[in-house]
Amino acid sequence: MSDTQEKRPVSVIVKRILLITLILAFVGIIVWVIIAGSLKDDTPEVVNREYDEAEVAAAARELIEKSILINDIYWYNGIPTDENEDGLTLKSYMRADKSYLESKGITLLSDLKNITRGVFSSSESEYLFSIFLKGGTDGDFTGISHYIPEYKIDSEGGEKEEIGILVSKKRTDDTFIKVGERTDFNYDSIRVIASEAERVKIEIECTVTTANGLTQKRTKAIYLVEEAEGWRLDNQTKIAYLTDIN
Repeated sequence: MSDTQEKRPVSVIVKRILLITLILAFVGIIVWVIIAGSLKDDTPEVVNREYDEAEVAAAARELIEKSILINDIYWYNGIPTDENEDGLTLKSYMRADKSYLESKGITLLSDLKNITRGVFSSSESEYLFSIFLKGGTDGDFTGISHYIPEYKIDSEGGEKEEIGILVSKKRTDDTFIKVGERTDFNYDSIRVIASEAERVKIEIECTVTTANGLTQKRTKAIYLVEEAEGWRLDNQTKIAYLTDIN
């Protein structure tokens, strides 16, 4: 038997081993590609919107100024009631002071809703309505639940024609209502920080004053979002006085 004949089986074995190794390597690559594809994050990349800084600052000032009335109606003093009206005979509500409402450009509950929507985004407006006009949970501030709307429609006649607004007699019983408290904003301190996805963040210096005259300097971060009707505030401008930072 020649040397060539003796070496031939070894050569065949080596070739087979190499072939099997290549096949396994190819299969391994395919498996890796499949696994890598399944682990890939399909979440679309968040793109921060472009914005004009001067436009945002001007919109922020205008909207924050308008939010002061809304804060007062919802969070602070509320709508005054008319002591002379026969609303006193109602079980849980009194009629709102019409002269006050007229001075604020409000006649009906729908007017209050429209004023709110003209300042706050759709989601923030619904947040306010859910608490004060429907009765709900104030999870952001105290977690207290209350199921009686603070304000509701005052109607009369067979067709229940809306004639004004009724104010809950128990409105100020909720601990997150701060009668006499207010927030004063320093509009010259507005700083446009950055955009975060579709929202633009600004910061503004302000002073919180309690009913008994205590004051507190704060910096408030406020977000703006551009909706179909224009810029709107996308978080509340109400600021609570914090006793643990003084």
